[in-house]
Amino acid sequence: MLGIYFRGTGNTKYCLERFLDYYDGSKPISIESPDVIEAIRKSQNIVLGFPVHYSNIPKIARDFMIGYALSPIDIYP
Repeated sequence: MLGIYFRGTGNTKYCLERFLDYYDGSKPISIESPDVIEAIRKSQNIVLGFPVHYSNIPKIARDFMIGYALSPIDIYP
């Protein structure tokens, strides 16, 4: 499973690291990383971690999910 995170303070990255440690031991990657597209191409399941901004999903995370909405990938926000 691929874990992708967007973080402001580091809490989201920490939480996603803990989740992936329990799930399969893989390491998360930042949504802003230049390697994220290649990692997505190699994955079927993606966990997307992000902080909540004023009770809403951050724009960068929303745009990311919309951009991949039509691809055959399962994204779990």
